[in-house]
Amino acid sequence: MTVIEFGKRDLKINSFIMVLVGVGIVSVVAFVVMYSNLVSLRHSVQALEEDIAHARVTNAELKNEVYQIVDQNASASFLQSQGLVLDSNPHYVESSPALSHLMTQ
Repeated sequence: MTVIEFGKRDLKINSFIMVLVGVGIVSVVAFVVMYSNLVSLRHSVQALEEDIAHARVTNAELKNEVYQIVDQNASASFLQSQGLVLDSNPHYVESSPALSHLMTQ
């Protein structure tokens, strides 16, 4: 009868191969998780870019409305419709230099 004895060398090689296989499996799982996170991040960035584009369009529309209100021709009719009078020689209140010094601090 033949007795096969595994030497210490075979045990070390088998352990090394098992460690390499374990590291390989962990690496594959880590890469899958990182790829999943990358894809999720790309979708989030794309959604944010769409939100920014929508906000720019809304901002342009609001600016257009403001410019129409502030327009010189429209402002006279707006003032009249609100019962206001345009003063061609306004008098402004001026503050003393001591008060302006206190307000800047």
